[in-house]
Amino acid sequence: MRKLSALRLAAASVIVLSAAAHAAEISDAAKAALRSEKALDKNKPQTAVSEAEDAVAAAPRDPSYRMLLGRAYLQSGRFHSAAASFAEALELDPSNGSAALNLALARIGAGDRDGARSVLGEHGRTIGAGDRGLALALAGDPPAGVALLESAVRSGQADAKTRQNLALAYALSGRWAEAKVMASYDLSPQLVTQRMLQWSQFALDLNPTAQVASLLGVQPHDDAGRPERLALHAAPQAPVQMAEAAPPPPLPLAVADLPAVETSAVAVPSANVPQVETVAAEAKSLFTPPVQVVHFAPRSEIVQAIAGPRPAMAAPKPAPRVQRAVFVQPQGGRYVVQIGAYDSVGVAEDAWGRFARRLPAFRDLTPSTAVFVKDSRTFYRLSVGGFATRATAVSFCETFRTRGGSCFVREQAGDAPLQWAARGGAVKFAAR
Repeated sequence: MRKLSALRLAAASVIVLSAAAHAAEISDAAKAALRSEKALDKNKPQTAVSEAEDAVAAAPRDPSYRMLLGRAYLQSGRFHSAAASFAEALELDPSNGSAALNLALARIGAGDRDGARSVLGEHGRTIGAGDRGLALALAGDPPAGVALLESAVRSGQADAKTRQNLALAYALSGRWAEAKVMASYDLSPQLVTQRMLQWSQFALDLNPTAQVASLLGVQPHDDAGRPERLALHAAPQAPVQMAEAAPPPPLPLAVADLPAVETSAVAVPSANVPQVETVAAEAKSLFTPPVQVVHFAPRSEIVQAIAGPRPAMAAPKPAPRVQRAVFVQPQGGRYVVQIGAYDSVGVAEDAWGRFARRLPAFRDLTPSTAVFVKDSRTFYRLSVGGFATRATAVSFCETFRTRGGSCFVREQAGDAPLQWAARGGAVKFAAR
């Protein structure tokens, strides 16, 4: 009987100790999260990231701590790490619209516009129309974003944030007159002029990372990803097993005690990250790339004896002028140069607009599209057609690649002039 009582007492002690340990972990996580929030309020994202990582490590199944970590990464310009954290927060709480919106924004910043549109489509019901519309425009589908925001404004319940989001979406679509009118509802004429200038530069930037960084007021950093130990489904680490030593031979004297092995913790320094403001509905100061500093090698001189009068040297010939490759104009034919494939006509239209803003030669060309289905998904090929020979099409494609594009040559396969989704007419560009 006494033995049974002793066993029950031991089991109860284990349960109490386990509960106490769990409570201590929760307490550590909450304290770390509170320190992270305070660090964000004080514009100390480096500290915020470190404390948020500690909170997630102490309570890995708490979605609020992963949201906090994502915010810290996002405001530090670490878009890949932020996307991973928001995705796991959304996995733990699929109804969290804030996690879905921030995940889409982080994916745009990481250069994954397709992934961002997928998130916005899958979680559209949990994200407000005002936020989702601007996110769609930033994700490469301005027509869909404009349509959603226009519906929200017409409902009569739109606030200033929604109206300014619609103005920026108009700007991203090249509809500058409408952007100016919409912005004037909430801004003074002087601020409207300033905002239009900012947005014209913002819309011309084709790099999604730079656009999101500009919108958030941060500077993107190289991001190798968050620590693997913080992954939601991280593989448990196997315990380290020490090899058993062979028993020592019997000695007439007592065996000397082995020295204890000491372990030391390795501190991982955190990277310095810039001050960040919270996500705004309107574009802020534009992203400015860091100034490249040129470092010159140490100067070295060779002194040699002068053998006599130096012979007259012939005047150097001017270096031949390098001529930049120009685009070969299509003149009618069955070959096309495909420059992309997109999941909607609106996205294809936006891509063509970005190409034309960057490459003036594209403004005199007519884009074509062809629909094809792959794995039950419909795509719209974007191409330039009308090349009489494969050689001229290849020449055009090679020139496009020298300007940073990606393309390949194929024969026509149902290609037809692109029907613009937004205005049913020619592409309009902002005045220079």
